[in-house]
Amino acid sequence: MAAKLAEPRDCGFCGEPVPLTRGRRGPVSYCSRRCKEKATVASGKGAENNLRSYYKRRYGLTLDQVAEMRTGACDICGTREWNGRHKNPHIDHDHATGEVRGLLCHNCNLLVGRAKDDPAILKAALKYLA
Repeated sequence: MAAKLAEPRDCGFCGEPVPLTRGRRGPVSYCSRRCKEKATVASGKGAENNLRSYYKRRYGLTLDQVAEMRTGACDICGTREWNGRHKNPHIDHDHATGEVRGLLCHNCNLLVGRAKDDPAILKAALKYLA
């Protein structure tokens, strides 16, 4: 029985013919790895995949869990104004264990960070202010 020849296709990104020597899977083929990467970036899937991987690796959270957290308020001051460079809330976590504690605004995240996650420093600051 004769081997079935692959049908010629055009690149899903640049439109050039895809060489028959490139392995093809699925309905879309690309003429090169570069075109495939450009198509991923252009579709926005690359950024979503990067975020998904980051939140899973860093905090053990899914994108849905992060989206649900972001609907809340700062766990210290209660604000919903996410100031700071990227206008996003900070996912607060214990640096020793990696356990997620909650969501903080930029200012409260700085407060906890400057206190080096030490309750004694925060208690001393509270005593000073009183």
